[in-house]
Amino acid sequence: MATSLNRAYLERSPISEIGSALSGRFLVLNSIKTMGNVTYYRAREYQEKKEVVLKIPTGDATAKTLFTLQASAAARLSHENIARESGPEELNGVLFTVGDVSPATETLRSLLDRKGWLRIDEVIDIGCQIALALDHAHNAGVVHLMLQPEHILIGEDNAVLISEFGAEENPDQAWVFSLRSKLCPAQYQSPEQVDNTIVDHRSDLYTLGVIMFEMLTDRLPFDSTDPLLIRERRLRQSPMSPHILFPELPRTLSNVVLCLLDSNQNKRFQNASEVLAALQQMLQSEPKLGEHNEELSQGFRTETEEAVDQASTAPAQIMIADSTDRSKAFSSQRSISHPAKPSSVEQLPRATQRIKSGNSYADQYTKKQTMAAKVISHPGTLMVLFVLACIVAIVILVNVTGVHP
Repeated sequence: MATSLNRAYLERSPISEIGSALSGRFLVLNSIKTMGNVTYYRAREYQEKKEVVLKIPTGDATAKTLFTLQASAAARLSHENIARESGPEELNGVLFTVGDVSPATETLRSLLDRKGWLRIDEVIDIGCQIALALDHAHNAGVVHLMLQPEHILIGEDNAVLISEFGAEENPDQAWVFSLRSKLCPAQYQSPEQVDNTIVDHRSDLYTLGVIMFEMLTDRLPFDSTDPLLIRERRLRQSPMSPHILFPELPRTLSNVVLCLLDSNQNKRFQNASEVLAALQQMLQSEPKLGEHNEELSQGFRTETEEAVDQASTAPAQIMIADSTDRSKAFSSQRSISHPAKPSSVEQLPRATQRIKSGNSYADQYTKKQTMAAKVISHPGTLMVLFVLACIVAIVILVNVTGVHP
């Protein structure tokens, strides 16, 4: 009954009828967005005298059941880095959940669109907070499986809030895992989500690796306009090491990202607390990271040969520190200083700086490959190579047969 009423209100009726149905408790102000089978509304709750976000599902009985299960799982979570949301409620036949309004925030996607990529200490800061949220959720038996920059809110001082949890780790809810995996954009899916094999909390860790890779490099480890091609590459290729694109990147941080992006679940970090410990170890071993990373992030060095040398060396071992109270330890580390924003032309979005400067290692390496291809394909070069090949053939013939031409 609730499903049919939800569809009637949301698909055929104006917002005034939504407000009428919920008028005993809320003043519905406006529609915010529609995502999948859920529409978001901004409303004012009379009793609490505050603005809230209402999520109201549309669709068939399966969509309603999925909404109820997800809302019930999300309501079990209570953490400073997870957006708070009520369990499923119903009023006058309309099914909904109630969430807090997060003032002065933007999505991580919006932040990346503005800056292109983030400073190293910002990436570690945000990565630690995401790991804390995932650790809390996973310990409560809830996974995300749809983690992406659009679902990560960034507030003042880079405070993180993750929205759109969740799915309960329950064998009877494998179909929920499957549906959420399909709703996740191809760029952020784990190999097991792509391959429809066993999916668990480690899939969230893989996606964290994708997001950290993007924050550091302004690129995705696997990207294409064709989702099928992305999935094929993820299953058959290994991602490029982040420090090839950003050579000043500490090798230990690059290794953390690559460990998260391992296609084999058993070779990744096995839980979010291990990720947090590895990132905290970096903060402890790189005490001046916050002081110098702005200079490192402004541009890349121009010696392509050095980048190739770095790419060919063996990766350093990831240091994982023991920590009995990682949450408290991270709270003390968040006081790391953030350098002042650059001035004048450096205030351009970082993605624009990269395009204008043209000094990306990957771009320079591609240019050198293109130049080499042009030289090799030149008619004069081909003639010289042909003559040399003939001389070599004659020398071999003389040495083998003993007959001089």
